[in-house]
Order: sequence, then structure tokens, then C-alpha cells
Amino acid sequence: MNKQMLLFFLLAFILSCKNEKRLDEINLEMPTTKVKESNSEIGSISEGFMAFTINDSLAKEVGLFLKNDFLKSDYDILLDDDKKFQLAEIDLNNDGNNEVFINFFSRYFCGTGGCTLLLLDSKLTLITKFTVTQTPLFIQKEVENGWNTILVRFQDKFVKLVYDGSSYPSNPSVVTPVDYAPSGHDLVLFDDNYSPSKIYSF
Repeated sequence: MNKQMLLFFLLAFILSCKNEKRLDEINLEMPTTKVKESNSEIGSISEGFMAFTINDSLAKEVGLFLKNDFLKSDYDILLDDDKKFQLAEIDLNNDGNNEVFINFFSRYFCGTGGCTLLLLDSKLTLITKFTVTQTPLFIQKEVENGWNTILVRFQDKFVKLVYDGSSYPSNPSVVTPVDYAPSGHDLVLFDDNYSPSKIYSF
């Protein structure tokens, strides 16, 4: 191999190393972008919570509804811990609009049998006020009367809540238990381990 060829290969090798180093520098300096999950994506996680439980603008509207409407006569006696809630958006009747579950968890809203939860339509009109209800809620794939059925635990059994055309049963204790448990296909709401939800204040 003559000197000219040797010099050519040596020069090519040096340029290759410099380009490789430059590419490494570019890759290191490239910013990483985290895509924020959409609230409509069931099962996705955002900010450490289930994405369908995060909607700051909706939470503000819900807070006003609670303060000025639903809890208007009680608001002044509520403690700070009572003025907290979680929400979950899900389209229960497949009409393209999300219904909104509201979960309360302070002593003001809870007793030995369970807590108060609300189900609102997309315009924040009350559909069902659930009492003595234990979370989590299990939204089933099954549909009756055009709406998804809901499984909730009552004592040591589960009961199935079925929409009757205007509302779900408000008190699980008066519903006949079923002889089966939730399945892995059910959507879990308000479970700190499997469905963490963001907490809002009003």
C-alpha cells in the first residue's frame, strides 16, 4: 500500500470518528418530550393518575356545582378535608358524551357502610346520588337499558347496579347480590392501587 492510499484511509478514519462524536453530542442534547395522555384514553396514565380522572377545567366547574348547588346549605360547615373530591369521566351510554363520577371520602360523606358518590351528566346535572357505597366501582362491559352496568361491593358480596331509564339504584344495600365477582375486563374507578385518581378541592 503506497503512502497516498495510507494517508487517504487515515484521513477517512479521523473524519468518521469526528462525525460519530458529533452525532453523539447531538443525541445527548436532543430534548426528550413526554406526550401528555388524553383524558379520553381509558387505561392510560398521566401525572401518576389514570388519565380519565384528570381534567382541571372540569374539576373547577364541578367545584362550583358542589359549592353553589349540591352542597349550598352545608358548605359553610364543611372542614377543609371535606372539600375534596375525585372525578372520573366515562361514557356510560355510548352517546359520545362523558358522564362524570364524583367520589367523596371524608368523614362528612362517609359512614360505616360506605360513602356518598355522585353521577352527573356531561352538563353536570345529577343522575344518581349514591349512598353507603364502597369504592372501587367496577364498570362492566355489559350493557342494560343502553347503559353499562356497575358492580360495587356491599358487605362481603357484590351487587349489580342497572340503569332503569333515569337513574342507577342509589343505595346498594337494597339491591340483590350477584353470585360473581368483577372480571379483569371491568374498568376500575377510585382504587388507589389499580386506578389512582387525582384529588381536587372546592
